Amino acid sequence: NEPVDYIESINISSKILESCRSFSINEINSPDNILNSQENLMSTCFLNIDGNASNFDNFAVELSAIKHKFSFIGLTETNTDPENGNLYQLNGYSACYQSRFFCNIKNQVKSKGTGVCIYPVLCVDTTA
Repeated sequence: NEPVDYIESINISSKILESCRSFSINEINSPDNILNSQENLMSTCFLNIDGNASNFDNFAVELSAIKHKFSFIGLTETNTDPENGNLYQLNGYSACYQSRFFCNIKNQVKSKGTGVCIYPVLCVDTTA
């Protein structure tokens, strides 16, 4: 007996997720790709990076091979606190790191498998 609004929001979210698809780097870079033909289309890139310290540089190199500028890039399991987020910058994006989670048992920061970052694309207003 869930509220109708809750069930409806799940159905809407499910339809959105079903319409998503992944692309290879070659597909993204293709001039025929819809991402390159519509200027105002929102696009996202998501990766469970499994640790910025060991995998961020490789991700940044792979991202530089993509000609498309994503609207948002999301990284999970960064193992990075906001204080150290400035060590992991992407050209053309700002970084918003969330604090890592505390372990319930000992009230200590979990060292691995935590940390989330969203990189929204930087927008430059050229009309001013």
